[in-house]
Amino acid sequence: MSEPAQRAQHLAEQISREEARLRTLTTYSYGVRIFTWMGLILLASAAYVYGGSSSPRLALALAAAGLLGWLTGYFFAPLVAYYRDQTQGHIASAKAQLETMKQEHHG
Repeated sequence: MSEPAQRAQHLAEQISREEARLRTLTTYSYGVRIFTWMGLILLASAAYVYGGSSSPRLALALAAAGLLGWLTGYFFAPLVAYYRDQTQGHIASAKAQLETMKQEHHG
């Protein structure tokens, strides 16, 4: 196999790995959103339970779980979005480089 063909194959494999990483990051992004919404729902439930004063301990537990869920989403959402955008940029760059290599090889 010639050296340009090996480089093209390596680049195609890199693109495949980056696309798999992008799918994983997209899944993480959905998970972070779910944690955020679950946290907000638990906080609202805590307020409802506390307002009914049926169980202050339950209200406190719901509030703690809700706050933890919301904070997880709040802090990790930008981080996951950053890595997802960075991976999309790597994929676009690698695809452009592969296309250039193909044009040089055929041109």
